[in-house]
Amino acid sequence: MMDVGPLRLNTLAEVHVERRCRESLSLSSRGSYSVEWRWSGDGSESPNQQGLSRSDSLEGFLCPPLAGQVPVEPTETSDGRTAQGAVEASPVNKSSTESFESLYNMEKMIGAGGFGRVYLGTRKFDGKKVAIKRMHKIHNDRYLNIPGNPEPLVTEVALLMMMRREPISPFVIRLYEWFEDPRDFTLVMEYPEPCESLLDFITRNHQVFEPTARVIMRQAVLAVQHCIHRGVFHNDIHAQNFLLRKAPVQLKLIDFGCGQLFSSDGYESKIYIGVADYRPPEVLTEPRFHAVPANVWSLGVLLYKMVNGCRPFRNRTEITQARVTFQNTSLSKKCRDLISQCLAQDPTKRPTLEQMLQHKWISDGLQ
Repeated sequence: MMDVGPLRLNTLAEVHVERRCRESLSLSSRGSYSVEWRWSGDGSESPNQQGLSRSDSLEGFLCPPLAGQVPVEPTETSDGRTAQGAVEASPVNKSSTESFESLYNMEKMIGAGGFGRVYLGTRKFDGKKVAIKRMHKIHNDRYLNIPGNPEPLVTEVALLMMMRREPISPFVIRLYEWFEDPRDFTLVMEYPEPCESLLDFITRNHQVFEPTARVIMRQAVLAVQHCIHRGVFHNDIHAQNFLLRKAPVQLKLIDFGCGQLFSSDGYESKIYIGVADYRPPEVLTEPRFHAVPANVWSLGVLLYKMVNGCRPFRNRTEITQARVTFQNTSLSKKCRDLISQCLAQDPTKRPTLEQMLQHKWISDGLQ
């Protein structure tokens, strides 16, 4: 059975879970897109020149562009408002509606939200199942300048293009191709089956047993580590942004709409736009925060949630105090230790991603 989970387009919402721990989790979902890579005649991989798409994230409304990010003002066309340069950057997609319809069948709607709808689809030439997201263009997008591209690319595309350098990660969602018309973008995405969101898996099971949580956490760390190695800061690590396939267990990290280029100088705390329950204390108390410690904190919150069935902190005061108490009294000492290290109030006291992978709770349990 396929639970579409985060392939849905969700508006900002409150998810209430009545358990031993009562929690309210703010969720925001954004599209995850990539570029299509085609095999060349010599066996090497090369990017399709259509390799741009659009993020339907809320980030453009919530924060100004960072260094290296170029705000692009909308222009008026006969068909309505469209981001300046969007069509010009991808001339092969000007007749994309016909191209899409000749390649794919769009079937039942499997999700909807404020920026578009997601449909189950099939690719005509081989019957492959895909997820098709159709969304209206918005005018307030951020663009990035990245090496190897003469023009700035919309944030999510730029980041995923950087991450597609070999070797690629099996723990990051992929997009097959995208199409554009004056009003909409249509994205054809990977449809992992069977799978569900990690949040739905945690909620249904209440608590995840340590052996399963260990495998999930290792893959989550590897996904985030891959981002950092590619110069990408995901900036929105939480349970809804992972797809989970259970047999065998495999994660897929999605939604790069909040992402940034990695910067060793860090980021202004006032522009943090990740899910509030996963934000580190320095975002609330300091003028700047840094990518790796922030990712490690979010992974610590994720691990705590998996093995305790609830979030570790209920409000900003508890986040800033960072006093960890465990609801699951049967947790192993090693698991408690890793969580406590990741949720250290001082970001300099948290482990690196490499140190997380080397921690005895992860490394010993996988031997």
